[in-house]
Amino acid sequence: MDIRHDDGTLLDNFDDIEYLSATTYITLPTGSYDLHLSDATSTTTLFDLPTLPLTEGQIATVYALGDIANQPLDVLVISSTTTVSAFAHVQFAHFAPFTGVLTSTAVSVILNNPMTTTVISDVMYGQTSDGYLHLAAGLPTDIQVIPTGSVTPAISTTLVFSPDVHYTLAAIGNGTDQPFNLLVITDDLSAPMTDTFKLRVVHVAPFSNTITGTLLDVRDQSGTLLDSLGDLTYESVSTYLTLPVSILDLQLTQPGGSPTLYDILPLSFNGGQVVTLFAIGDTLNQPLSTLVITNRQGLFRYILPLVYKEAVAIR
Repeated sequence: MDIRHDDGTLLDNFDDIEYLSATTYITLPTGSYDLHLSDATSTTTLFDLPTLPLTEGQIATVYALGDIANQPLDVLVISSTTTVSAFAHVQFAHFAPFTGVLTSTAVSVILNNPMTTTVISDVMYGQTSDGYLHLAAGLPTDIQVIPTGSVTPAISTTLVFSPDVHYTLAAIGNGTDQPFNLLVITDDLSAPMTDTFKLRVVHVAPFSNTITGTLLDVRDQSGTLLDSLGDLTYESVSTYLTLPVSILDLQLTQPGGSPTLYDILPLSFNGGQVVTLFAIGDTLNQPLSTLVITNRQGLFRYILPLVYKEAVAIR
């Protein structure tokens, strides 16, 4: 692999680095470095490093690690002045239905820590960031979610991320029935056996101003509860279920199985996939619906967009 600047130019002589090899030390001017790992052709970015600030007298070693099959490609930086600095992997999802006009739901997200500032711009309701961002772990990260056109954050918090952990940060709440909040979800991207997939459900649909009023079940079309997915409350994150590869034809219902709140379009997944199904919508500004994010070892990721189908009025 190569180590290159974000403009594609090679960092010194760091090209065609082989497995188990160690380069010689190079001396660099102090400053901040935006680098990425690429394949030997330099056409494919394998890992985009966060900005690395290098100060006078600092000695740093960058380790490339991970086999993709069992653990995602990652880097670890060991420095004489910062001891150990590893990276967390963070994606942002916008599930806060604070207006009925979709284009007016756009927000920007600012993530600021002592190493770098990252800005995600113009994310609308039902959208996510473009995959995982790699942020310095172990450092306080100030996070602000700001509606487009405003200077006042709707959500403001500080988090410290653990190294080598994948997170989904979900902006939730509509500001009326449920307050705005940033739900921190830990993602387990370890793949199940090839003839199964992992599924969890995250309930972030603020359709009632009481927690008991938001209770819902996940059931199949015969009305049978899917495993333990009953009486889910707002902001709840289920455990992962390991299911055989099949077509899931599910519905969201009130506790007990009736009435049906939302009939989900049939879902089909491949073996080895890791799936999160989000229940979203407040029925006031945005209808009750679902959105699916699928990962496989952090490499393959797609989103099933919002499709509204047979939702009943709750209010």
